[in-house]
This record gives sequence, structure tokens and C-alpha cells, in this order.
Amino acid sequence: MNILLQSFFHPGPGKWNFEIAFRWRVKMAEFHFQSRGRCRLSQQKSRLLRLRNVVSTFQENINIYRLFVVFLRRWIQTLFKAFYGPELKWNGSLKDSSFNKMG
Repeated sequence: MNILLQSFFHPGPGKWNFEIAFRWRVKMAEFHFQSRGRCRLSQQKSRLLRLRNVVSTFQENINIYRLFVVFLRRWIQTLFKAFYGPELKWNGSLKDSSFNKMG
């Protein structure tokens, strides 16, 4: 059946331009989808939806991880400030701390 359709839609020797070839391929694709039925399309759609759900949950997990990392960094910063007080600069270097006074 497929060969019969191909021979029916084939433009013939020496007549292959892009438009005719494209039309022929579109017709073959339409026949292919009709023969497979709607079931195949719904399967592909559900597969895409499932993939999108996986990606969105992955993005949510990444956002939660980022929030956790930010929380940890803030917590460590507050610990450092509690230990070293206002002597700690923003770039993280210790200015006139007790360690420097000891040595």
C-alpha cells in the first residue's frame, strides 16, 4: 500500500523540485498518521507532558536547593559576625582581630 501511494504521488522522473518533493512528503506523513491513528498522537502528547512535568519538578528542586544554599551562607555570615563582631570586612578579610593582636 505504501509503495502504491508513493508511485501515485510521485511527480515522475526529472520533475523533482523542492515544492513538489515537500508536498509529496507532507502527503506521505498525513497518510502515515492516518494509518497509525489518533492513539499514537495521544501517546506522544502524554510523553511530552510527562517530560515537561519532570523538567518543572527538577527546576523546583533546583530553586529549593538555591534557597537552602542562600540560607546556609547567611547563617555562616551571622556566625562569623557573632565571633568577630564588626571587625569583619565584606571581602572576608579580618582587620585588627584578636588573632593579629596575639601574633
